[in-house]
Amino acid sequence: MKNRELPLTIGIADDDANFVNALKDEIIKDPQHQISFCAPDGGKLLELYNVNDTSCLVIDLYTPFISGMEAVRLIKNVSEEVNIIAYSSTYQPDMADMLFQWNNVMYCERSIDFITRYIDDPMQKEDAEYKAYLQHWQNRTLSIISGRKKESPTEALKPVELKILALIAEGATNHEVASSLALSKRTIDTYIERLIKKLEVSNRIGLAAYAFNKGVCKLYCEVGKNGRCDTSSIFTPIAEGMHSIV
Repeated sequence: MKNRELPLTIGIADDDANFVNALKDEIIKDPQHQISFCAPDGGKLLELYNVNDTSCLVIDLYTPFISGMEAVRLIKNVSEEVNIIAYSSTYQPDMADMLFQWNNVMYCERSIDFITRYIDDPMQKEDAEYKAYLQHWQNRTLSIISGRKKESPTEALKPVELKILALIAEGATNHEVASSLALSKRTIDTYIERLIKKLEVSNRIGLAAYAFNKGVCKLYCEVGKNGRCDTSSIFTPIAEGMHSIV
């Protein structure tokens, strides 16, 4: 990632208003930093990026409507030079591989400290310090996952729960999930309520993000079994009228 010219105009894409406000407050502590826009989803990100002068984008890879990952791809197709800091809560090797095919892209954890650090101190993916950070983050992610498995072996998801998660990740409604699994809608409603509590997420979008994050959708998809999720889902939709950026 190349050095940036000042003042630096920054666009943010994240649907967590509290996180965005805290991030904005930290960013504008530097008088050379200006917030260009804030977008609550990937679709709004593309719309606002088209009409705002922005030199750096800070993007949550799991934005709703159009995923941050898909938004990065679309933006890089038309603007290779724009600097992007993409982030997720845990290290995702597939995401890293896709992101690092482009220049001027950094990948880090969902942390205000790390995001602001890399805004001020951009690095190339080949830099030894940055490579060491990524390796450390990956090791911590593996350790957390391993610890969760040891702490709660009885929390393994049932086959029907995995199928429900995969269908939600594809954008299916509760009624469509029920029809697909030959169960009543009330039963599916109950399953989904329990999954939200069990996986400690706040809503269906959280369940869908979990399914994608943990590779659940790959279990029931021939394309996904090859290591990439290219199917039509809430993570990769291109809404009609959004093609203008391509």
